[in-house]
Amino acid sequence: MGSARVFPAWHTNVTHTCVTPCVRRVLGQSGPFPGEAFRPARPHAPMLHASSSPVAVASAPALQTPLSVRSSAAVGVERCAMQNVKKSFGTTAILKGIDFDVREGEFAVLVGPSGCGKSTTLRAIAGLESIDDGSVRIGGRDVTLLPPQERDIAMVFQSYALYPHLTVRGNLAFGLRMRKTPEREIAARVQEVSQMLGLDPYLERKPKALSGGQRQRVAMGRALTRRAQAYLYDEPLSNLDAALRSSVRLEIRKLHDRIGATSIYVTHDQVEAMTLADRLWVFNAGRVEQSGPPSEVYDHPRSLFVARFVGSPAMNLVTGRVRRIGNESRIEAEGLSVPAPSGLPEGQEVVVGLRPHDLHPCGASERALGTLHFDAFERLGGELLAHGWARASGANMVIRLEGDAMRKAVVGDAMEVAIDPERLHFFDAASGLRLESK
Repeated sequence: MGSARVFPAWHTNVTHTCVTPCVRRVLGQSGPFPGEAFRPARPHAPMLHASSSPVAVASAPALQTPLSVRSSAAVGVERCAMQNVKKSFGTTAILKGIDFDVREGEFAVLVGPSGCGKSTTLRAIAGLESIDDGSVRIGGRDVTLLPPQERDIAMVFQSYALYPHLTVRGNLAFGLRMRKTPEREIAARVQEVSQMLGLDPYLERKPKALSGGQRQRVAMGRALTRRAQAYLYDEPLSNLDAALRSSVRLEIRKLHDRIGATSIYVTHDQVEAMTLADRLWVFNAGRVEQSGPPSEVYDHPRSLFVARFVGSPAMNLVTGRVRRIGNESRIEAEGLSVPAPSGLPEGQEVVVGLRPHDLHPCGASERALGTLHFDAFERLGGELLAHGWARASGANMVIRLEGDAMRKAVVGDAMEVAIDPERLHFFDAASGLRLESK
């Protein structure tokens, strides 16, 4: 464990089951909401390091630059970072030493299955979840002990979290009013964001009169009016249908490219992650399994977990052993025979990865890997995903077919398949880590 930290009394009492208090903390509200019973404001306990030296709490700086002309001129400067962050609920460790950094103007996406710690990481950045060890920095400041409203972040929640009795205009302005921003500046910011997101026709409507996509744009707009150091998105598209999700996903990416803001986005949807990210952070069981540009993570997964998780449809994985056949080493794996990377000893157990989009019908001048027997199809219009097996007792395999091969495919058919050897992936069966040619 690192040096002990003395957390403010409120910090260990953060409610994470109720969205509305979370929204209010991020927006900066400390008093009761109109029509709500009064609750005493949370006391601002002294912020102390282990040395018991008082730390002055700096107010978030006001950013006056128009949102539409903010640029990523400072790309490369650290904007948000976590160092060795750990978090447990009772005896269950959720975050197991997260090291994480996002640069100015970067769109970082945290992706992973349910329960991997990605949302807890986002909430720890926002200050909605206390941490047991480690540190959080935003804009060069150590904010580990600061409450959410003093971290200069803006957050878009999965549930939209709009105030139902306020109009779109009122929701967009709410966070600014909580910070006692002058009304003239509030009006200017609301107008700018409304025009940017196409909300002008809906400014006087209340949330119940909006579609799901419109509500999500209002939630994003409320965050954008803040001029924050970083924008946090907690699975904001999960409540939308597939077509709308695709549309809003592109809107988010275009908006990011336009304003150059630093964004951190959580999702379990790998298509969403690949589409949006400048850099992916793949989470697994409370740890960062791999990070990097989407193309790098897709083309060079460091582990079997990343290989299985990133890519749709998932990578085909077959297990075999290195064999010496004539003058070459090959891996015989569940009915397939593939060239082995150099440097592997005979007999080593290897997992071979083949992406469905890299497999193709074997040409006359190619060497077949094996024969796939088809037992099911997914017809997707312009392409077909054919499911089958190379050995009856082996793993299910998927290949993408198009053109004549797609039109002629019939369940029960068999097809010889091939692949560019450069598109093969190899993993050590014992450790699950990627193997490279020596």
